[in-house]
Amino acid sequence: MKKRKVHVRKKKKKKINLLIVVAVFVIFLGISLLGYKGYTYSIERHSEMKTNDFSIGDLKVQVVEEFTPVTETTIDKPYTKKVTAKNNGELPAFVRILAFPEVLSKEDDDGVNVSLPARIGTEILLLDSSDNPIADTADWVDGEDGYYYYLKALLPGETTAPLFEKVKLSDHVKDYVDNWYEGASLTIDVRAESIHTTQWAYRDAWWQGQTPANGKLLLVENALKGSAHGL
Repeated sequence: MKKRKVHVRKKKKKKINLLIVVAVFVIFLGISLLGYKGYTYSIERHSEMKTNDFSIGDLKVQVVEEFTPVTETTIDKPYTKKVTAKNNGELPAFVRILAFPEVLSKEDDDGVNVSLPARIGTEILLLDSSDNPIADTADWVDGEDGYYYYLKALLPGETTAPLFEKVKLSDHVKDYVDNWYEGASLTIDVRAESIHTTQWAYRDAWWQGQTPANGKLLLVENALKGSAHGL
């Protein structure tokens, strides 16, 4: 009878040890997964916070602009915002720019601002020096994927031709009720990205390694591949 009790105690101890090992493994796995998620999150935040410049290695392109945020807009009035990009790195680079406008209505009676539609080409117009809406040129092409592409390799120390020089609220916004846009605040977040000119790095970085088959991106492809160089 005593031997049986001893045997039972040993069996329980072995089971407890096994549970401890499993628990430790689960805890370790949980910590590993949490650590991995945290690492991914920190990369995403780093990318989001690099608003006006994007750098990899010896590449560094910086947005250069002349603009004061407009706190009270007048419809159809141009405001100066001259946007270029400068290569402050040590290598030639291909460059693209994203322009993201935001319009907030003036405060209502309750002190609330409303985010208003702000589509480029509809509510917001990007203008050249002559107050005309920008169009494709020998320097820049609208890729119609949210980005404007510079069609040349930007050498170290060089600055691009201006992408646009002025902005305004179009006449289109007069069709909205209650004059929401009159007196609204306007900001435009401009982000530049660069990639080295090694063949075909821009395809891998910007188009998931694909070659555009048609459309505006094909124009960009034809321009950039002539300036790209092999290893």
